Amino acid sequence: MTRGTPLGAAAAGIRRLLPLLVSLAASVAVADNATHQDRYEQRMAYADAVRALEARRLADFRKLQDRLADYPLAPYLVWREAARRVGSIRPAEMGELRESMQGIPAGERLFRSWLRAQAQSGRWSTYLAHYEPVDDATMRCYHLRALYRSGEREAALDRVRDLWVSPVSQPKACDPLFDVWRNAGRIDDETAWARLTAALEAGQTGLGRYILRFFQEDADVARLYHEAHTRPSIVARADRFARDAKGNQALAHGLMRHSRRHPRDTRALWHDYRDQRDFDDETRRKVTGAIALSNAKAGNDVQASPAEVTTEGAREVALQLIRDLRWRDALVWTAALPHEDERWLYWHGRLALDLAPEASAAGDGAESAARVALQAAAQKRSYYGFLAAQRLGIESRLNEQRPEEAGSGNGLQDLPAALRLVELYAVGDLVNARREWNALKGSLDDERLALVLERMHEVGWINQAIAGAWQAQLPDLLHVRFPQPFPEIYRRHAFTTNLPHPMLLAVSRQESAFDHRAVSRAGARGLMQLMPATARIVARRIRAARPSEADLFDPEVNIRLGSNHLAFLMDRYDGHRALVFAAYNAGEHRSDRWKRKASGMPTEAWIERIPFRETRDYVKSVLAFQHVYALRAGTSPPMLADHELLIP
Repeated sequence: MTRGTPLGAAAAGIRRLLPLLVSLAASVAVADNATHQDRYEQRMAYADAVRALEARRLADFRKLQDRLADYPLAPYLVWREAARRVGSIRPAEMGELRESMQGIPAGERLFRSWLRAQAQSGRWSTYLAHYEPVDDATMRCYHLRALYRSGEREAALDRVRDLWVSPVSQPKACDPLFDVWRNAGRIDDETAWARLTAALEAGQTGLGRYILRFFQEDADVARLYHEAHTRPSIVARADRFARDAKGNQALAHGLMRHSRRHPRDTRALWHDYRDQRDFDDETRRKVTGAIALSNAKAGNDVQASPAEVTTEGAREVALQLIRDLRWRDALVWTAALPHEDERWLYWHGRLALDLAPEASAAGDGAESAARVALQAAAQKRSYYGFLAAQRLGIESRLNEQRPEEAGSGNGLQDLPAALRLVELYAVGDLVNARREWNALKGSLDDERLALVLERMHEVGWINQAIAGAWQAQLPDLLHVRFPQPFPEIYRRHAFTTNLPHPMLLAVSRQESAFDHRAVSRAGARGLMQLMPATARIVARRIRAARPSEADLFDPEVNIRLGSNHLAFLMDRYDGHRALVFAAYNAGEHRSDRWKRKASGMPTEAWIERIPFRETRDYVKSVLAFQHVYALRAGTSPPMLADHELLIP
C-alpha cells in the first residue's frame, strides 16, 4: 500500500524531508560516536553528494564523498557512482567493489546488475566465470547460455527442462536457450505433459494451448486434457478418456471443473467412475473434496466425510457449512480439522457448546470437550481467541512482551546494518532501508531483532516497525505492533465524533499502519486511507473546506475526515461495527447488499460469509485491533457488544 522513495528521485526528496526526518531520528540516542549536529551535517552533505552525482558534477561529488568517508551511508555513495557505469566496470574492479560492500544489500544488487550487463553485452566467459546460483529465471537462463557457448552443450541442455516446465511464460532472455533445446529434440511427451499440467492448474489456458504443439504420441490425450479444462462437460463421456494415468488425470481435472456448475450431476458421475477406474489416493481425495465443496456451496447434502478429502478440502467444506448455518454438519467437519489453528478451535468449540444440550442427553461429555477447545483458542491473541474468551466469559489474553524485556542486550553499536537502516530512513531512501531490514532480519537473534525494531519505532518509521515485528516472528512486541502516534489529534477527533479512541487507532493501524504518506492501488490516501471522492463528500457533510489530494496526507485533515466518516457509518448501521467496518472497506452499497436476508444471523457467521476475502479479513482485523488497543488502555470491553451478536 505504501510507496518508498524511488532511487532516481531520492535527491530531490531528501532536502524536503530532512527537517522532519532528522528531528525524528535525532529524538533517540545516536548509536555511534557522531553528535546530533555532526549527523545532521552528514545527512545534508549526503543529499548534496547525490544531487551532484545526478547532475554529473563529479568533482563536487568526489569532494563530498571524501568528507563522508566515516558516515554509515558512505558505501551507498560508492554504489550510486558505480551503478552509473556498471556496464563498463572490469572484473577486477567489480571484485574490489563487492569486497568493500560485503554484507550490504546494495553491493549484491550492483554485482547482479554487472553480471546481467556481461550477458547482455555478449561477454559470456566473464558471466560464466563469476556466476553464482540465484533464484532468478533470467540469470539462470543467461548462465545456461554461457555454459552452452563455453562448449559444455550437453550439460547446459540437460538443465533446461526445469526452467521450461513452468506454469507461466518465462523471460525473453530464455527464448534463445529454449530454441536450441527444442531444436535438439529435448522436449518429449513427459516434459510437455508436466508443463501442460502446471499451466492448466494455474489457469493459464492460453499457455496450455501453446504447449499442445509439442506432443507426439500423447497428442490426443493432451488435447482432451485441455478440452476438459475449457469444456468440462465432456466428462459425461468417460469412454473418451483412456484408462491409464494420463487419461485418469485429464478426467479428474475435468470432473473438478465440471462440479463448479453441475455439482449433483458430477457427484453422480464420480460415484460411478471412482469404482471403475484406478485413480490414485491423492486424486480421489482431491476430486471428492472439490465435489463436496461444490455441493455445499449449492446447498446440497455434502455426502462425503472429512476422511475422504484433503485437509485443505475439509477446511473449505467446513467454512461453507458455517456460512450456511448448517451447524450439525459443520461440527462434524470442524472436529476433523487440525486444531493448531484457533479458527477451527473456536468454531468447533462454539458449535459443540451450542449443540451440547442435545449431545449431553446422549451422555457423551460434549460440553466439556467444547470448553476445552474454546479454552485452547482463548490463549491466542487473535480475532478467534478474543471471541473464544468472550464465549467462555473470561478475560482476553494479550501475551505482551514489555519493552524492558526486549530492551536488554548489548545495543546496536556493533551493527553497521542497523545504523545504515536508520540513516537511509533519515535521508528518505525507504527502498534501500527496507532492503537493509530484509537482509538483517535473517541474521540476528530475537533479542537483537527486538532492539532494531525498537529503534525503527523510536525514530518514527512506525509502519515498517509494525511489519518488521510480524516478519521477524516477534508478535508479542505490542508496543511496537500497536503504537499510538499523533495522540492529540486522534484523541481530539475521537472526542468530537463521540467514537472510541481505540476504534480510530484500529482503523488506521489496518488501513495504513500509520504511514501518513500511504497510497493504495485504488488511490486511497493517508492514515485512514480516504478516497478523494469520499473525503470531499465528508467535507461537505461537516461543512469543512474541500480537501485536495495532497491535503489527505496531512494527519490533521485525514483523521478529522476519516473519523467523521466512521461516525456517519456508526449512525447509519446503529453502532454495529461489523457492518460499519465492512462498509468502510468495501462501500456502503456492498455492506447493505451482504446484510440483506441475513437478519438474525450470528455476526461471526456473517463475517465468514463476506464474499471478498480482503473485506472479510479486514473486518476481523479491525475488530481484533480495537480490542487490543482497548485492553492496552486498561479497559475490558466485550469483543462484540450485545447489539452486535446478531445481524439486525
